Amino acid sequence: MSREDWLRRLREQLPFASNRVSSPADAEVNVPAIHRAAYERLLAAADEARMRPRGGLGVVLWGDPGVGKSHLLARFAAETVRENRGVFLLVHNLLAAPRLVPATVVRTFVTRLTERQPQTPRTSQPEPRHQQAWNDRPAGNHQAGDHQAGDQAGPVLYELLYRQVRLAVPRPQGRPPSSIGKEQARQLFMQRLAETVVSTLPDQNRPDGDRIAAVLFAYFLAVHRLKDRAASAEWHAHYARVATIAEQFLRGDELDAEAWQLLELDPAWTATAATREPGAVDDQFLETVCLMLLELARQAEQLVVICFDQVENLSDERFVELFRFNHALLDHGRNLLVITAGVRSDLVALRTRGLAPEAAWDRLAGDTIELYFVSLAAARELLETRLRTAFIGVSHPAEVAEAIGRDSLFPLGGAWWAARVAGLIEARPRDVISWAHARWRDRCRALATDWEAALRDTQESGVAAATAAAPTGLVSGDPPDPPDPPAIPSESQASGVHADAWGAKGAGWGGFGESESEDFEQRVDIWVERRVAMKRDELRSDPSRLAPDSGQLIGLLRATLVRICGQHAFGTALSTTSGPPRGDAPKLEFSLEERKPTPGKLPTYDFVLQCRVEGRVGAGDEPALERGWQTGVIVLVTVNAKSTAATYRRLAGDSNPPDRVVVVFDERIPESLGVAGTRNREEAERRFADNLQFFDLSFHEYSDLAAMEAVLADARSGDLEIEHATGGLVRLSERDVETSYSRRQRYMSSPLIQLLLAPPA
Repeated sequence: MSREDWLRRLREQLPFASNRVSSPADAEVNVPAIHRAAYERLLAAADEARMRPRGGLGVVLWGDPGVGKSHLLARFAAETVRENRGVFLLVHNLLAAPRLVPATVVRTFVTRLTERQPQTPRTSQPEPRHQQAWNDRPAGNHQAGDHQAGDQAGPVLYELLYRQVRLAVPRPQGRPPSSIGKEQARQLFMQRLAETVVSTLPDQNRPDGDRIAAVLFAYFLAVHRLKDRAASAEWHAHYARVATIAEQFLRGDELDAEAWQLLELDPAWTATAATREPGAVDDQFLETVCLMLLELARQAEQLVVICFDQVENLSDERFVELFRFNHALLDHGRNLLVITAGVRSDLVALRTRGLAPEAAWDRLAGDTIELYFVSLAAARELLETRLRTAFIGVSHPAEVAEAIGRDSLFPLGGAWWAARVAGLIEARPRDVISWAHARWRDRCRALATDWEAALRDTQESGVAAATAAAPTGLVSGDPPDPPDPPAIPSESQASGVHADAWGAKGAGWGGFGESESEDFEQRVDIWVERRVAMKRDELRSDPSRLAPDSGQLIGLLRATLVRICGQHAFGTALSTTSGPPRGDAPKLEFSLEERKPTPGKLPTYDFVLQCRVEGRVGAGDEPALERGWQTGVIVLVTVNAKSTAATYRRLAGDSNPPDRVVVVFDERIPESLGVAGTRNREEAERRFADNLQFFDLSFHEYSDLAAMEAVLADARSGDLEIEHATGGLVRLSERDVETSYSRRQRYMSSPLIQLLLAPPA
């Protein structure tokens, strides 16, 4: 490889661009020496949870921001999936109302188990049916995924149910596999689940067991038929609909008679449902679903790991409800490992305030694993591992190959490392990667400017600027000595980082202008935008993190609108037009009114947005514009036509309606309208005319809004740090991120937010 090609490859490589972990894939660069003891304790906890005869196991994983909690969890998740040891579920940033937190957890769990693998395109030639029938081999101890060679793996739940069907249905004696009919297979399946799954449930959870078992078989059969790529498109659409209805039932939606008929089950079962308002949540039913799924996974030797990250960000009410529900799961369910991860000081404060009762804390903290800074030897190994990964498959020029042979840290340089950690006894992994990133950029520039001099400099003495920046007698994370800017802001800066925290003018990254404040703002905006994009990609790669859930979507919209309502708190006018707001433009003011349910009755609207606009439209003596309006917001994510009809009935009969109503759907769950629902919707449309609007929220737009909120959650946890050019880190506060969103008009890029803030017709 020529010198020019190697330099181009060097500039394109970004081995230290990310100093945090956001997905299991980020843990592929693994250094076993880092947190080895903590990782082994986590593996031991998983083994104990798998073998416990009764109850699950809770683990608390805590430490300071940046010490490697996310990396440790990603390593554990990657090994769990790679070794087929179980199912790993990450629950993050719970926004649903406290009463809906258990529903959100279960719905996220069900979504994780029912994620469908992408199907390969159909061919014109019919292909053999997947396994033809499930009983063409002798019954035995079949694991999940035990299919014929070449079969495509289905959702995790399908694999678990496949095993149960194989064990429930005997192999025909001298008969073709298809001789066992569907109804007979259903009865045998339900009989097995009654004996081996429902019988393990607490007494209060057993009444729903038969209904859940019947829906599980309908789901299995639908996914099984969907694997038949020779079937017509019409049949594929039918079974996709059946699978969706079954998934929604497992997430807590009550089914109407038409849905039961699609599942080919007795509609009379609707009479066994609790006599509650359509759309209400039955926590005991959700707990039963979760316990049955845990038992199915246990029989398939698949441990279920549910990790709750950044729990310190939850409101007090959400935190209490989450602990209560997790406590119940650990008491009643086997084969479960619950990991509660967060910042140690914040979790201790929550416990001290009594939000976590001692009994619940003892169950959820059966083992407490604390992470600390790492040794300098482990920190150096982290850099060496990332460098080796970056250079895999690269053909080096002769002089570079010779330099790498002499110095395992080339092009960073062993001399640079020795100078950078002089006086330290340990380091924070995030700081180490940040130092290396700044040094990598510097070496790229130096090699491109003067190749020979840069090689000599790397080999002999390192970079003088990096040497001067090395603190003495401090642990990683303390601010370097002047004149360099502080790596971590002081306590007085905790409420927000300002431009003067960056040190001397012009000391940062180049190309951002002369003004230090503008330089800081642009750096923050670019970095925050990059962080949002990373979160968005992470959410889109794992749809279970954004399960179709009305409670979570309501919480996300409320959180977003509350932030917009508070934009004026730090002097930023919000404009609905593109570009920065003008000083003389009309200003919008917003407030949010939450409609809470009363016993036995759901509110007509999930929340009401109150808007007021004031200001002058033109110049001169033209009168000031002042106008206000209310927008009622309804989030409708359900397959239950009865629930949909009840929603429109409440809307049509509202005696004190707002000026406008927006009904929001999740595009993944089409609106379910029966006869009554159609009639009630038409009545509501006649009443509101053009001021009743409908919006299908796409998964991409949903993930955009969720990613923005996730970055704010990182800031609340003190986990959002921007790299300084010298390798230090500056911590960004929640307010810094909100200000960046306001500057860039990020919220107004959402069509749904634009619609909610627009005036009525």
